[in-house]
Amino acid sequence: MGSDQISDTIRNAVLLESLKSSEVEKFAPFLRQIDRSLREQLGKSELTEFKRARLDAMLKQVDGALAGILTQYTDQMQLDLMDVAVWQATAEAVLIGAAVPSYTATIPALATLKTAAFRSPLGIKGADGGKLLTPFIEDWSKAERSRVTGAIRQGWFEGKTSSEIIRTLRGTKDMKYADGLLAITSRNADAVTRTAVQHVASQARNQFARQNSDILQGVKIIATLDGRTTAYCRAADGTEYAIEEGPRPPFHIRCRTSFILILKDAPSMGALADRSSMNGQVQADTSYYEWIKTQPAAFQDTVIGKARAKLFRDGGMTPEQFSDLQIGNNFKPRTLDQLRQMVPEAFDRAGL
Repeated sequence: MGSDQISDTIRNAVLLESLKSSEVEKFAPFLRQIDRSLREQLGKSELTEFKRARLDAMLKQVDGALAGILTQYTDQMQLDLMDVAVWQATAEAVLIGAAVPSYTATIPALATLKTAAFRSPLGIKGADGGKLLTPFIEDWSKAERSRVTGAIRQGWFEGKTSSEIIRTLRGTKDMKYADGLLAITSRNADAVTRTAVQHVASQARNQFARQNSDILQGVKIIATLDGRTTAYCRAADGTEYAIEEGPRPPFHIRCRTSFILILKDAPSMGALADRSSMNGQVQADTSYYEWIKTQPAAFQDTVIGKARAKLFRDGGMTPEQFSDLQIGNNFKPRTLDQLRQMVPEAFDRAGL
């Protein structure tokens, strides 16, 4: 794959981030509906006068209203996600067509892309790992409804007025409503939407690779070269897998890590192109830890921690050796104590 095609792949990742932002913005009118619905429900009468049975009935109405609004949003989101899948598969076909003009790429059918998106588990590590996309989205909706109704119930138990409970839910004008529970709902909608878009795009790209395996041999994981990249993504950067093997992003909530499709018999990509970083272009085969090795010590300390950064600088290991040690078999970052047991001589050299 030549430099123009790799640059196009990087641009695709940038466009995908922009697409995520566009999808997130679509939640705003639904959030306003939730805000309006809560004020209408709580403003009808004073909660301090409610008996438990009346409270439970009102909470059931609140939960039903929230469920209806959030279902409208998630239904629309899932339709939009199919547009993302088609866009991603088509973009890959364009890239391959530019790299190998004599080859006619196969674009997976919409039904195939939908199956891949909704029946392949998310690659997220931790509590949400292994979930299918629909339960992942539905669990978010249930959690937001539970948070709101729980706050109302707690406010009633503490003897708060309806106005005080509304303030808890909405936040205060002085804080631009960032201190309310609905601000949490908004942030969580952002996280779920970005993660869902990344999953669908990855599955579309992966399905494209499967259907064009006569010309493609695998994938190369590409993390974002900046200070917000997680420990797992830092370690995964640059790893290569066969088409039917290995993990695929998103590796965590709001994951920005992507991957490049590797052509069969392709020359080394590192000699052909650059990749973007937060402070300029670097060679395409530069790994995350090779890149961060060129950054100031203060930046290294901030991103990976002072002790770990000192071990990285002074422990006598190559960036590749350091990277290989960071993640354990359970996909969790290794602690410093675990690293000390594995490479005590490196800790001695670093004076740790």
